[in-house]
Amino acid sequence: MTPARLSRPDLPLYLAGGALTVATSFVATESNGPLVLVALAGLAFFLATATCFAVAPHVAIALTIPLFAILPTLKALGSPSIGPLKDLVTLAAGVATAVIAAQALERRTEWIDPRVALAVVALLGLYVVNLGGLLGGTAFEAGWFHGVRLV
Repeated sequence: MTPARLSRPDLPLYLAGGALTVATSFVATESNGPLVLVALAGLAFFLATATCFAVAPHVAIALTIPLFAILPTLKALGSPSIGPLKDLVTLAAGVATAVIAAQALERRTEWIDPRVALAVVALLGLYVVNLGGLLGGTAFEAGWFHGVRLV
């Protein structure tokens, strides 16, 4: 087994990782250190989730479905502050989609089936218009907002 060797293109990444490790240890000793560490952990979770959606979307979706299913229970029995986790995962999926689209645009390749794109746009349009809510007199309430947000 040969040891890993540092290459010139990887050196800035290793230096940034080392600097962030040192900075995190200094921040942890401050009075508001735990809050900053939670923010850094949230950022790390966001980046890991976005990377998983970009590299292995089938794995990310397989993990997201049970997470979304158990999140209300964790929120009720555990900590109510865990609620925005669903929005963080959704935002990470959006960022991964934008990265994949940008890479496909750069390579000049088709990155999504046009029929799938049309179906997603139609579903989002149905949620935004909320025809059932308009006819029933309950349009644009909290349930509508959460439905549009999750689509």
